[in-house]
Parts: sequence; structure tokens; C-alpha cells
Amino acid sequence: MNVPWIIAFALLAVCVALLTVVMLGTLRRISGVLEQTEARLREAPIASPGPGGLEPGSPLPAFSVRRFYGGWLTDDDIRGVPAIVVFISSTCPACSGLIRDLRRGADALPLPVYIVADNDDEVQALGLTNVANVLIQPKHELAIAFRTSTTPHAFAIDRSGTIVATSTPNALNQLRELIEPALERGGDAPGLEQVEVVSA
Repeated sequence: MNVPWIIAFALLAVCVALLTVVMLGTLRRISGVLEQTEARLREAPIASPGPGGLEPGSPLPAFSVRRFYGGWLTDDDIRGVPAIVVFISSTCPACSGLIRDLRRGADALPLPVYIVADNDDEVQALGLTNVANVLIQPKHELAIAFRTSTTPHAFAIDRSGTIVATSTPNALNQLRELIEPALERGGDAPGLEQVEVVSA
């Protein structure tokens, strides 16, 4: 083996040794962070928000949330009337079709649909200013109550205040599929004149 090859192998060995030292140092530095994260995940309460959300059969959680047009909505306001609660977001590509459909045809649904947005600016950006029953949750309080971080995410609630079905709809016809279980478990829907949903 000639001298250039010997030098090349020596340089390669030095590089491998340096990379090994760097990797070991990095692993040692982040191991503490990984251990802390693992400990926090183990200690996290079961009720923390997650993508699954409340399951059918769960009671409606207690909440108080601001209406876009003023006033407040609580869980007591929903009890006694079948309803749909749907979480949307301006950063959710799958929400665009559903939002467009809600602007055009939400008034045709036979029960109240409560649309949950994060803030007033988001309502403006999504063109929902002329749609009734828009709720604002600046601190994600309603998402926390429903244990969801998913959008779109819809919950059907029957007259007794029980969640009877959930879905991740991206169109109005998929949202309609939640209406039947809500009405079956909740009795007759209110007359359309009582429903506050208005299309744009």
C-alpha cells in the first residue's frame, strides 16, 4: 500500500473518531431532556387534550364560551335540544370545503350547528361573520373540554346532553350523517324557525 492510501485511511479514521465523539456528546446532552419529556408524558393526566376527542356515550362537558355576536353559550344552553358542535381552523386545509358548505347551506340543517373558531380574526378570515352560532375560544377552552386538537372535528349531542356520534367531516353531507343519531337519541328536532344557523 503506497503512502497516499495510508494517509487517506488515517484521515478517514480521524474523521470517524471525531464524528463518534460529537455524536456521543450530543446524545449525552439530550438524554436529560428526553428523560424529562418521558417523565412528563407518564405524569400527564388522562384528560389532557388529544386528537381522539370525547367518545360517543360521554356526557357533554361543562363549559362557557363566548359567542361571536356577543353573549355566552354554556353546556346548559345546549342540553334539551339536539345539536352539533364542529371545530374548524383557518390553518386546516381539510376544513375549507366544510366551511364553504356551512356558509352556503347550514340553514338547511334541522338542528343547531355550533361552529368553534379560535378568535374573531379567524372568523373574519373564514368568511363566517354572517353565520350564526359561531363560538370563540381564544384559549382553546372548548377544545380542551371536548379533548380534541383535531380540525375539522364534529360532535353530535342528543337532547339528554350525551355525545352520540363524532366525525371529521370535510363537507356538509358528511356533517349531515351526524344529525340522524342526534335526532334518534334526542327526540324531534326544533322547528326551523328556532334554529339560529344562517347562511352567508
